[in-house]
Amino acid sequence: MKRKDLNQQLKIIARGDHDEIMAYIAKCYFDTEAEIALIERGNHDEIMAYISKFSLCDEAKIAFIKRGNHDEIMAYIAECSFGTETQIALIERGDHDEIMAYISKFFLCDEAEIALIERGDHDEIMAYIAECSFGTEAQIALIERGDHDEIMAYISKFFLCDEAEIALIERGDHDEIAALNKLKEK
Repeated sequence: MKRKDLNQQLKIIARGDHDEIMAYIAKCYFDTEAEIALIERGNHDEIMAYISKFSLCDEAKIAFIKRGNHDEIMAYIAECSFGTETQIALIERGDHDEIMAYISKFFLCDEAEIALIERGDHDEIMAYIAECSFGTEAQIALIERGDHDEIMAYISKFFLCDEAEIALIERGDHDEIAALNKLKEK
């Protein structure tokens, strides 16, 4: 089946005929605006059929995350990674299980790492540290957050950038500084 133009796609979704939408999904993908319209329509079966077959465009991913359907998000995470804006949306709006599923499978971009630290969930931060190092700004944010256990977990595994080292030393925790020096000796 030849993909229909955007206006035809939007009309299919606006008519709201579930069978027609499912038939279209079985054969073709939607353009960006139609993907967003499909997400906003909110029919779980249609969305699941679509995401099982096609990757969403970035704008539709944001609408998808904002929709907040846990099962849909978990299914999508099982198959696809997110870009910067979608990662940030997930960190800001997602639930704990969704975030843990994402960070167990994918790296975060620098901006999303900072959002993760700002979110402040200790378990999520520790899970990320167990698998990944942070970029410069996120390292500094981690030090500024000031959670001793998180800092010790990070510096026992990864080197700090110069700026984060300075922040750590200025923090003045003797155990953290000793752990930093120990890592440098290796």
